[in-house]
Amino acid sequence: MLIGVMYPKTDLRMDKYKPRQATFLKIHEAGDWRVKIYTLTQHEQFTSYDILDRVLDMIPAWIKNGGNQDLSNYKIATLIVHEANEGIFSILNWWVDENMLQNQVYLTSPEESAGFESISDSGIAFCVWELAIVWHERNAWIKHVLKNPEKPQFEAYLTDTYTGPT
Repeated sequence: MLIGVMYPKTDLRMDKYKPRQATFLKIHEAGDWRVKIYTLTQHEQFTSYDILDRVLDMIPAWIKNGGNQDLSNYKIATLIVHEANEGIFSILNWWVDENMLQNQVYLTSPEESAGFESISDSGIAFCVWELAIVWHERNAWIKHVLKNPEKPQFEAYLTDTYTGPT
């Protein structure tokens, strides 16, 4: 169980904050869904492309198994694959009922990347670096969709992406 790797942390020492690099990669089609794909890394550059490829294959199952299927959605999602201290996090979000995020979080170890552990039920949502991407996505959703309720601009939302420090 990977969550045991993360908690409890008995050492109260904290590392000094350093920005991490977020990179928008592409729009990925998963069935009839379109997913904005981001990488985020604590290293000089993202290297876990083998795990990213496996994550992309998991998206349809994660969407199907995630959250309340009765809520309306737009078949548009955002995926952040984050190389972090504890392992590689995969954070999949999609907008439901106009203005809420459905959130699924998975963790895998780069050394033992045989599977992905769902840690959504642990209460884990976003870290400070992931929030920079989520903040961008929130602002893009407001700009292109919520401010245009009669004719939401979904294509403009999909092309409104972020690459840079977090």
